[in-house]
Amino acid sequence: MKDWRNLRGKSVTVYASGITYRGVVAEVGLHALLLKASTGFREIPWERVQRIEEAGASLPGLGRRPPPKPG
Repeated sequence: MKDWRNLRGKSVTVYASGITYRGVVAEVGLHALLLKASTGFREIPWERVQRIEEAGASLPGLGRRPPPKPG
């Protein structure tokens, strides 16, 4: 799996708790992903993230799964 920090600055689609977010990854934190969307910044907790796809990934199943919770 690629390092999640490589997503910073990339356009992505995030699927979380039945909501689809589109924007640019501003920060990848331990507890949440900070996304710069057209409507402003959104902080999405990792426990709600179901899948992340980089812009241009059009085939289902190619998205990345969130990292495991720190234990």
